[in-house]
Amino acid sequence: MKKRTVFLLLLLMNLSLTVRGQITKNALIVSSEKASTFLKQAQTESGSINDSTNTLFSIWETILVADALLDQFPATDSTIQRAITWLQSLETEQGLVCHNVKCSRNYCIETSALYIRLLARLQSTDSLSLLQRLKTIEQLQEKNGSWKVGNPDVLDKTDFPSVTGFVLNLYSALHFNSSRKLDAELFLISSQLENGSWGQTWEYYNCPGYALWQCLPSIKKCPSGAITFEKAKAFILKSQLENGSWYVAENEQTNHVSAELQTAFMLSCLQEEADELSQKAFYKGISFLLSKQLSNGSWEGGFFPIPNERYKKREYLITTALTLKLMIAAQNTFRDE
Repeated sequence: MKKRTVFLLLLLMNLSLTVRGQITKNALIVSSEKASTFLKQAQTESGSINDSTNTLFSIWETILVADALLDQFPATDSTIQRAITWLQSLETEQGLVCHNVKCSRNYCIETSALYIRLLARLQSTDSLSLLQRLKTIEQLQEKNGSWKVGNPDVLDKTDFPSVTGFVLNLYSALHFNSSRKLDAELFLISSQLENGSWGQTWEYYNCPGYALWQCLPSIKKCPSGAITFEKAKAFILKSQLENGSWYVAENEQTNHVSAELQTAFMLSCLQEEADELSQKAFYKGISFLLSKQLSNGSWEGGFFPIPNERYKKREYLITTALTLKLMIAAQNTFRDE
């Protein structure tokens, strides 16, 4: 019996090493530390953390970075606290937020969903409770089960499936039981394309990974979503490139997001999957990202894919924030043996 136990342990260790390839825990730790340092240094005097060349997504990026840093540091960390103080100053009366300061009188459902999840992680005790904010979002649900983004800068595809995915993941994270949650799940199931993705459009980073990032985990928790989930996961696995990345771009456009960002979106879908194919794809993608980290600790994000050659908005902050979370998640899979 003891020999069999030892054999199984060796087999599991060998499988683990095969799946992880040449990745070491130390490499992941060093990568995370460099990324965290870069993100902390990106904070401005106001507390915001945004692209220094274009503040279009200042609120969105501050939330993403604060959430990533919270995986690495305690809630009392000064960078996180300064970020949350700045964000709280930009809330609407209903406790929602928009994607940047200029539209702060409006709301963006996607940005608000991430913000409320961040508040919950920080155990914030604002005047407006988390439940009040959830009730506000619940009341904005459309008859067909979806949500519209609300973002005043988005004029087309206002009900893109990712918006509903963000809300469902918020509900799940805060254990909120909405009476129309099933309607939202059925909307996502019916919106899935034949290839298994939920499509892409330039207002939402123009790559399949963006919608999958939110739709796949939300549909996984749906009792009737098993087929939809497996179809989406199959799309992710079969579209991984030989070097471990994911990448699609419209050749006629000069603005498009990088392979690093698209890979981070896809790996965020796979990080909790335990089957061997998903694990191999995950660590292959992690290996690609490790090889692409810049000397300053960040990852290249490309440009927001607006179809305008004169417009430039770099996407290194969302890429670095999401990749930092992945590096930390990958670290946690290593046991001290």
